[in-house]
Amino acid sequence: MKKQLAAFLLTASIAGAAVLTEPCIPDGDTHDITFKTDLTEPGTPPGSEVIPGSGQGMESDVPGSDDPLGPAGDNSTGGSTTFTLPITNVGGVLSGPNGTPQNGGTEGDCIEVYVKYKIRYKVKVCDGDPTQVDSGESSGSGECWYEWREEEREFSPPKEVCPC
Repeated sequence: MKKQLAAFLLTASIAGAAVLTEPCIPDGDTHDITFKTDLTEPGTPPGSEVIPGSGQGMESDVPGSDDPLGPAGDNSTGGSTTFTLPITNVGGVLSGPNGTPQNGGTEGDCIEVYVKYKIRYKVKVCDGDPTQVDSGESSGSGECWYEWREEEREFSPPKEVCPC
């Protein structure tokens, strides 16, 4: 436990940000690490929705590039989406759905995981200079239509996962 706490403190100080700690995973077990969206947070376009199947588990490497862990399952209910990322401990080696070892050596005993995902939302695009009226109709010389836009998001801070 002292080793895990030291790894947590070192990780948090290197990353310069807080890291959420999950319970440790016993040898031979797999635990689902969950992340829940909040599409009502400031900066989220109205009418946004999570693109199903877009969740990708990642292992945070500071400094350096983050490592993919494999797909994260998603379940949408009541306007939010919960992503589930299974992490497995085999002999103290942690891996995600893709089975690639993520800890040990310079990585340390624990890993820091998060999920990247995409949202989509409609925007009204107009050609020319139409005038918007209360009914939602357009008048003027231009045409208007709706287009889907996408945006990639990620959960922060990452969650620290350690073997037991």
